[in-house]
Amino acid sequence: MGTVERNSAIPDADDLVSGFNTAGKQEIASATDRSRRLIKALLAPHEPALRDTGLNAAHLADFIQSAMAGPKHSARNRKQLAERLATLKTLVLVLAVVDRT
Repeated sequence: MGTVERNSAIPDADDLVSGFNTAGKQEIASATDRSRRLIKALLAPHEPALRDTGLNAAHLADFIQSAMAGPKHSARNRKQLAERLATLKTLVLVLAVVDRT
């Protein structure tokens, strides 16, 4: 049994994922912000190309971080989680090379 399956089997798994108390929720918010900043930094060199598509690094980083958070709550198993994250990765890569002319 993998981590995703094991964590899903815990009776209070939602509390663990969403932060049981104020301190947990604050730490999750802090980790989310760090993740968003890291993604933005990774996208920053591509800012000119993103602007050509009507996006910017900050907005795309926010979307990616948000989209990454969803699958961990709803994936039935590790395989489904990996498939969803691979799809997100592909969509972002396709977006990066779309010719908008």
